Amino acid sequence: MSQLRPFISPFSWRMAFRDAKPQWKSLLLYVSSVIAGVAALVAILSFRSDLLLTIDRQALELLGSDLEIRSSQPFPEEILAFSDSLQSLGVGTAGYGATYRLDATSGSDAPSGSDATSGLDVTSSQSATSVEFSSMAYFPSANESRLAQVRAFEGTWPIYGDLETFPPEAAITYQSDPSAIVESSLLDQLGLAPGDSVRIGTTMLPISAALISVPGESEVFSFLGPRIFIPQEIVRGSPLLQRGSRVTYKQFFTLPETVNIDQITTDLRPLAREHRVRFDTVESRKEDFREVADNLSRFLGLIGFIALLLGSLGVAGSFFVYMKKKIPAIATLRCLGMEASTLFAIFLIQVLMMGLAGSVIGALIGIAIQQFFPLLLASFLPFGIVQSVSLPSIALGVLTGTGISTLFSLLPLFSASQTSPMRTLRSADTSDTSNLPKSVKFTYGALITPLLLVLVANLTGSWLASLIFVFTLFVSVAALWITARLLMRAVKTLRLRSMPYVWRQGLANLFRPNNQTALLLVAIGMGMLLIGTLYLSQDMLLGQITTQTDEELPDLVLFDVQPDQNEDLLRRIDENGGRILANVPIVTMRLSEINGISMAEILADSSRSIERWVLNREYRVTYRDSLTESETILEGEWIAEVDGFSEVVPISVSDDITEELQVGLQDSLLFNVQGVPILTRIASIRKVNFQRPEPNFFVLFPAGVLEPAPQFFATTLVTSSREKTATLQNEITKSFPNVSALDTQIALDSVRSFLDKIAAAIQFMSFFSIFTGFFVLISSIAMTQRQRVRESVLLRTLGGNKRQVSSILSVEYLLLGSLAVLTGLLLSGLISWGLAVFYFDITFKPAFGPLLGISLGIILLSLAIGRAASRTIFRHAPNEILRMQNG
Repeated sequence: MSQLRPFISPFSWRMAFRDAKPQWKSLLLYVSSVIAGVAALVAILSFRSDLLLTIDRQALELLGSDLEIRSSQPFPEEILAFSDSLQSLGVGTAGYGATYRLDATSGSDAPSGSDATSGLDVTSSQSATSVEFSSMAYFPSANESRLAQVRAFEGTWPIYGDLETFPPEAAITYQSDPSAIVESSLLDQLGLAPGDSVRIGTTMLPISAALISVPGESEVFSFLGPRIFIPQEIVRGSPLLQRGSRVTYKQFFTLPETVNIDQITTDLRPLAREHRVRFDTVESRKEDFREVADNLSRFLGLIGFIALLLGSLGVAGSFFVYMKKKIPAIATLRCLGMEASTLFAIFLIQVLMMGLAGSVIGALIGIAIQQFFPLLLASFLPFGIVQSVSLPSIALGVLTGTGISTLFSLLPLFSASQTSPMRTLRSADTSDTSNLPKSVKFTYGALITPLLLVLVANLTGSWLASLIFVFTLFVSVAALWITARLLMRAVKTLRLRSMPYVWRQGLANLFRPNNQTALLLVAIGMGMLLIGTLYLSQDMLLGQITTQTDEELPDLVLFDVQPDQNEDLLRRIDENGGRILANVPIVTMRLSEINGISMAEILADSSRSIERWVLNREYRVTYRDSLTESETILEGEWIAEVDGFSEVVPISVSDDITEELQVGLQDSLLFNVQGVPILTRIASIRKVNFQRPEPNFFVLFPAGVLEPAPQFFATTLVTSSREKTATLQNEITKSFPNVSALDTQIALDSVRSFLDKIAAAIQFMSFFSIFTGFFVLISSIAMTQRQRVRESVLLRTLGGNKRQVSSILSVEYLLLGSLAVLTGLLLSGLISWGLAVFYFDITFKPAFGPLLGISLGIILLSLAIGRAASRTIFRHAPNEILRMQNG
């Protein structure tokens, strides 16, 4: 208790406020470094709170129904029987080709959230089914074709929420009056409108409306292909759903409150596992969106947390200089008998109050920034955000900012509080933390590291992620600091006599005492590091896709080509000037057993760590008697041809899938090839370069086995121009309605657009680190104002004019901004190289050109801020300034 007495003593508080009152503006400027970090943290935490609130309020609309069952194959009899059994529970259902009515006595209260369903009575029969697949859509008015996501519905969907269209009534009438609802962005792109037509397969449909939004789906869904809604009766018996087509079948259910959804899902789960059917409830979909919201906010929050930590380093540096100025006063007070603990308490109170003030200002700014996040992330959100002021988020941000800024200031505060009374007789500018006992430094480190771990764990929800992040952050800051020091040492060697005086003096100013040049380079460089790494990685990935070295990127990729169409299609391609790169047969199959153990047994065995997707997926394989340039045998022997499959078939699998399946050479795999079991053994394991623009496969069969199996073909080709590509695509769409033709340039544009949207959000957060650096710059200029004034007076007294002094300052800030940018770019290049070589396994080809604009902007902003903060130097004559400084 005696140790806390100085902190609660009224005397300590009176002294703290009395000492701070004449210089509160300077103190607030010192802690301004945390403003950007707290603003970012509060904005992210508040946005996360808004997301979770919206998810809770719009839970029913996220799924569109109470229960959804989906399968990549027509529903088996057991699933249909399960749907039938729900009828006795009073559940409105739709089986594939069957509809059931709700029992009118099953309940009268609508479920929570049903006010969003436009007066829907959930105790009445509500049902729907859908068949979803990709197909070519041809628009005669524009003479254009696009690969689209076609969704064929029967019944009212969404049951909860609304399908937003223009005009709105088309969402209800498009099934009774057969028509198509087409993605609005595609209509705008092609210059079309409701009233035009679209042909899907062999059926021409009028376009009744533009699709604005779909419940539970964001704009990102359209990047996979424009969405088109049509009546289900259009696809029944049509050639659109042929063998090889990827189709998803869905059932939708409504559940009154009297029905126990947990019991239904418990009964459904073993059936779903056995027949490889998946299902979702409102709660499971809500949890999925909660996980996405948490991951998004945690990732962006960590970037904001970096800005807060950098700002705290700035606070520590500012208070170190501030306390050095206080050494004479502290030494005098010690001579008068004041205890070190009292002095420590006085200045700690100042730090706490200023940290609190800076954090409150940052929190207010964060609340304003919070309003922009829905606009920034609108493409990724499947719902409109319900915005509110989150008091817990504000409190957490303020407490974190205050706590970290105070914690980072403890070391210089403790050092100054230990000042000896004898310092009144010695120079006050020699105080630093180097003379502190090692036990104090160790205790300080032992205190700050766990606190950072706790704060990051609170943001990420994972102690492991917190440990990795804090370690990586320490390494990054250390690397930035070392790089900054090396650059400063290199710049110091440039102080040559042949350089103009203003340049030599500007260079020398970088090494002014208390200038915090290295800290400034770290703070601004961290922001540039994040932005540079993000851009270079994105550019390399896109470049890897689009770059044509010895490989040719196809202009068109055709799939779902039936065997009886293949020769005619190849002929049409040749007649239209296309050149075929690859034409490969594809057979679909599913995995039934691994080493004699069925999929059901493996899935039920909790001791196995095999991912569910690799067991349940539909494998698309090919057969041939040779390897391609993208394949290399790693283990075993490649067997090119066998005679039928009367015995065990030797196959080759990629090293990626062997790791996922946890299998090796000579292990057996039993495949179900559309009802026919084929027993295989792994004869060889090969490395496959999936980055090459050609069809590649996890599983490769030898020739002589799958030729009689039901199959389809995939073809890649190039044309001589974009116009030829469009003409050939339209010709194929007209002549072969079931064949899907992917224009790779359009696909790449969609990928680029998607990555740009992600990059915009990350860059927005990265700029907080740069803004933190600018706050550190401003406080650094304020801290060194006395030295700058004396330098200016000396120069002007010796005959220097205002222009020369101004030029020297400009050179200093120009070099400061340039070195900060260079620090970040050097490390971002190094990290991007590491990602390219060791993670993405691609050639490192950095393109720094587009980053020059951002770099130039940061340099000019550093120059402008430095000049603006130093303008007081030129306001007075030299003798007047000297009198002010000494008076």
